[in-house]
Amino acid sequence: MTKLSIQIPVYNAEEYLELALRSVIAFAPDDAEILIADDGSNDRSPQIAEAIAEQHDSIKFKRFDTNQGCAVVRAWMVEHTDADFIAPFDADDLMLEGYLDKALSKISSDNTIAMVYAKNICFESKQSNITCRGFLGNSFSAFSLAYMCPIPHGSAVIRRGNLLRCGNYMTVPCRSEERIGMADFFLWLRLQSTGKFCFLDECAYMYRIHPTQLGKRSEEQYQRERDAVIAWVENDHPTIKQYIETGDIRLLTNESKPLAMYIAGKRSQQATDLLQQYELYQRAEALYPDDFLLQHKMVQNLTQQKDIRALEYSLNLTQREDLSLDVIKNVLKVHANLLKELGAPYENIVRFASTIEQQDQATKHTAVQLATNTYNRFKT
Repeated sequence: MTKLSIQIPVYNAEEYLELALRSVIAFAPDDAEILIADDGSNDRSPQIAEAIAEQHDSIKFKRFDTNQGCAVVRAWMVEHTDADFIAPFDADDLMLEGYLDKALSKISSDNTIAMVYAKNICFESKQSNITCRGFLGNSFSAFSLAYMCPIPHGSAVIRRGNLLRCGNYMTVPCRSEERIGMADFFLWLRLQSTGKFCFLDECAYMYRIHPTQLGKRSEEQYQRERDAVIAWVENDHPTIKQYIETGDIRLLTNESKPLAMYIAGKRSQQATDLLQQYELYQRAEALYPDDFLLQHKMVQNLTQQKDIRALEYSLNLTQREDLSLDVIKNVLKVHANLLKELGAPYENIVRFASTIEQQDQATKHTAVQLATNTYNRFKT
């Protein structure tokens, strides 16, 4: 049985596909398979993929005659492998050296881990040069999915059994004819109930920003997609609404708890006053009491209420050892501001935050150098 399947859907990616595949081939673990599926491209993508596949025994190639949509193709790929783990990747990105081996080692060491993920480096390329535009990815918080997605999809290494158990990739159900995106986000919501998400504080791959990106959507479309996700959650799990109203945790199952966390987060954003917001935070806290972003939101809310309990939550956050440098830096800054507002000594916390920020910047500088070297290696 193959241990890892690196899966790459392709749709009209002729400009970037060869570089992406060369990076994956170079940095894939020795026993990994690389599965490429062309989703009805009308450019030279299938010819490029097929030519490269013919040169490597580890590559399998599938071509769909008509465009199915990314979620459908990814689900097909998961079903048509016997690998233990899935590494989804995109046809316009670049893999970085060493990450897949580390992620595979981590997820193999603990059967309770459903997924390992890391950060990415966002970049643009022009002629033979690249410009780094920042980093995405951070420590996992179930509450954070109500605000943003901390998981760069191309960094994920997912246990295949868990992926199938939560329903595989699927398109978000929607009443309109519009094809809804957010297949990765929709998966994270459902996958949480099957096991832990483990974050590695390093860069896994280079995420390319370009004008023809399939993932680019307007704010209006994002809102329609978010509304479709909320509608699906509330329609398929009606007891979640009851839980939000009553706080009776017996109404929830392991499957519905992360979804209830998501709804509590969305509703807290719409709360009309601090007390209503705090009550929704309490509903979320009963589900995931150690969630760092939720604790951070509690600090903000209680500070605005001038409630001394804010200090307790803030202090707990500063003692966490499972957070990324970026999160620790922000936690310390919030804690320092809170101490300052309370008239307590805060200067040491500020200095500590500055030290952490310097460490974070040094790490990111090293990652940018790695990205630049990787791009120069494969562009020729």
